[in-house]
Amino acid sequence: MAHSRDNSSPFDDDESLPYTLDSTYWDPSSNAGHSSGVAYEPPENMFGPSDSAGDDAFAAGTRATAAHGAVPSANDGAAPSGGDGAFGGPSRSNVVLSFEETAAPAAEISGRIGTAPPGRPGAPSGSKPLLPQHAAPRSADGLSTSAGTAEDDSASYSLLNIKRYRRYFNVDTEEVVGRITDSVIGFWKADFFEKTTDNADLYGPFWVATTLIFVSAVTGNYASYLSYASKHSGHSASSGGGEAVWYYDINKVSYSAVLYYGYVGVIGLAVWAVLKYFKSAVSLAQVWCIYGYALAVFIPASVLCIFPITALRWCLVGGATATSALFILANLRAPIFEHAGAKAAPVYAALGAAHVGLGLGMVLYFFQY
Repeated sequence: MAHSRDNSSPFDDDESLPYTLDSTYWDPSSNAGHSSGVAYEPPENMFGPSDSAGDDAFAAGTRATAAHGAVPSANDGAAPSGGDGAFGGPSRSNVVLSFEETAAPAAEISGRIGTAPPGRPGAPSGSKPLLPQHAAPRSADGLSTSAGTAEDDSASYSLLNIKRYRRYFNVDTEEVVGRITDSVIGFWKADFFEKTTDNADLYGPFWVATTLIFVSAVTGNYASYLSYASKHSGHSASSGGGEAVWYYDINKVSYSAVLYYGYVGVIGLAVWAVLKYFKSAVSLAQVWCIYGYALAVFIPASVLCIFPITALRWCLVGGATATSALFILANLRAPIFEHAGAKAAPVYAALGAAHVGLGLGMVLYFFQY
């Protein structure tokens, strides 16, 4: 089929114009064919001479596709060349489209700022950092002189710069869940202190304490409602001068925040100050990390305390208190006895007494009705 130029085409000044078919030009910006009021219609021999029933079916499909505004590309995107087919391409008697499924692995993204620490159990191979690492300092010969990760230069920022504290939040979900598991299931082990010596985090302790605040407030109010319902189930307004009304105590949220944030923050700070007095190198972040994760066991205990059984509540809170106290004492035993010497026993006893006070405050305020 002969090709002709459309004098009404807006591409008259360019010699490298798209091919036109019977006074119809192809407008690449609008995915439609244009002419003087005539819609674009692909010719029957667009892909070469038809010599089989398969070609007729393919041509019919091409017209249906063009009617919806999508025209298939000819010659698989290759430049036009001499031949018998349309657009100067080679003639085709049959076109076969095939689709294959690929099993390309998805990129494994870690939640850490830098790369995963080597040797971390269960770490995915080839984990990629969310943020690029800082380039390592280079000597005069161009060789790196240090590791140069994002955590190495955190101490170079001022105390008011948030970048100074980002290494304390440089953990992923797997690490946080693993540390919670260690504090609840492996509470008698003393290896949590060693695991967090170089990478103590504050992300997990913050969310553990925050979750416990709201869980305690909700379950405490629900326990109060159950107690109210059991006491007033057989009473009516006519029997006692008016029916009592139960109200949700929103103050439980505020008081639980003071209790748990205050316990981790103030008691943890006091423990660190005592260790610092005895010349221990334990960091404040590590002490807060231990105390924060120690509260995790109180979350399921609070949920189970909604049952209006006083003995059960005391057992649950008592068991949670003993579990978390053993976790704290087991992991702080080494630095306390190593540096406090003869004064280690009173310090050790004071830590246990403070934790018992936390358990008593929890059961007496939230679940005693």
